[in-house]
Amino acid sequence: MKAYESAGSTAEEVVSGIKIVQTFNGEQKEIDRYSTCLSEGMYWGIRRAFVSTFFSAFMSFATFSSMALAFWYGTSMVIDGLITPGTTFAVFWAVSGSMVCLNHASPQISVITTCRSAAAPIFKIIDRIVPFDGTSDDGITLSNVKGSVKFENVSFKYPTRPEVNVLENVNLYANQGENIAIVGHSGCGKSTLAALLMHFYEINDGKISVDGINIEELNLSHLRNLVGIVSQEPSLFVDTVEAPSILILDEATSALDTESESLVQMALENTKEGRTTITIAHRLSTIRNCNRIYVLDNGRVVEEGNHDQLMRKNGFYTQMIRTQESEHIQNSIQEESSFFQEVRLPILNHPGRKTTEESQDHLLLHQKNFFLILLVYRKKKKKGMIMNQTFWRFFDTQNLNGFFFRFPL
Repeated sequence: MKAYESAGSTAEEVVSGIKIVQTFNGEQKEIDRYSTCLSEGMYWGIRRAFVSTFFSAFMSFATFSSMALAFWYGTSMVIDGLITPGTTFAVFWAVSGSMVCLNHASPQISVITTCRSAAAPIFKIIDRIVPFDGTSDDGITLSNVKGSVKFENVSFKYPTRPEVNVLENVNLYANQGENIAIVGHSGCGKSTLAALLMHFYEINDGKISVDGINIEELNLSHLRNLVGIVSQEPSLFVDTVEAPSILILDEATSALDTESESLVQMALENTKEGRTTITIAHRLSTIRNCNRIYVLDNGRVVEEGNHDQLMRKNGFYTQMIRTQESEHIQNSIQEESSFFQEVRLPILNHPGRKTTEESQDHLLLHQKNFFLILLVYRKKKKKGMIMNQTFWRFFDTQNLNGFFFRFPL
């Protein structure tokens, strides 16, 4: 059964991702992988068929052997005068009938065995005691929900990876109506915090509370009604409108382009009003106005504070900001590569900007540390007209600071 399960899952995986398989010319590789799974299933199938046919042949042999034995022994007893011919035929048909029934039943033994093997894991799941029962009425129900959240010395390991510390002594809080952010590199435990708040897993150590009540004491269905989550790849259902007291935005705009992100971000800002919001972000430009920002690294909170405080610390958060700004600059350079070579220094005599000889000398003196980028925006629309603006941005490659010169086209 397991072999055929593997073959079935392999086929489903390949069919659902057939374009990717074809893109990388992986048809033969996937055929070989599927054939390997089928080969194992075929091995056990042949053994099962051999046993089944053996017993069928044995039952047929036993049927005809019993008939021959009944005639021989019965005839001998009739000759000796011990029984009558009628008794011989009665015994013969009784034995023959029972053997025919057994012969018909023997092929079904393998079917019964297969059904039992398939049903065993299903009944195991049905009989399993669920640690988090969302249909249970047990637990506390809050009557006046404020929406404050607190993580106290929370440590966690996934049950499938007990050797890896996903979170270690994490402390963070969000008061009623506050907007906090959790940032960090991929795999540092940001989304895990959201899953723990929804009580999808049991923490190994520490405490998570909502309005001062441990979530383990809260009714699970009530808790999940209090918390709304927008994940990276949300699934939309008809007539699902929520008004949660706690809103979790788990990289909700990570899959959007810059323009779409700004529109969605405006809608989310309106949604945040009046409720506690926990924003898990990769793009740091979306969380600069948060009340507090928690920076995670390897499952630990290494920095916390608002944007200005963290920038003054010149630590992990500052480095992440600089990295993303640098990536943004590189992307801008690649997008404008068709004319970027033409706008490198010195560009000091542009008709839209007045410069003095002193400023020219000063800028030319620092050509090695500076470069100039031309960005053309054609996004703004006014009465059906597209308004064009050109920005010349002068960057210092040492500290990524810059200042603007704007000229109309």
